[in-house]
Amino acid sequence: MTDSEQRYAAIVAVLTALPDVSQSTKKGFAQYSLKVGDKLFATHMRRGALLLKLPKSRVDWLSDSGDGERFDPGHGKVMKEWVIVRPDAVVDWLDLAREADRKS
Repeated sequence: MTDSEQRYAAIVAVLTALPDVSQSTKKGFAQYSLKVGDKLFATHMRRGALLLKLPKSRVDWLSDSGDGERFDPGHGKVMKEWVIVRPDAVVDWLDLAREADRKS
């Protein structure tokens, strides 16, 4: 297991202990994602990054700081409230995931 996979597993362990958070069992993009109800808010990406749904202002801050980048799902339109947090980012992944959980 890679370092980023271990970090994500720790996030899953902490957040799925909350009554409203679950882990998706769907295949594909949403596989192993965290969700509140039916709304996804966090997932681990293949390249070792963490994808989160956060308020636009927080996404802007992470992008401007260099710890994150705005998420483009591949159709050329950047998602305003989704950010990719790099594996080497100095920000705490669990803190950000908790923010994303409250946002959902």
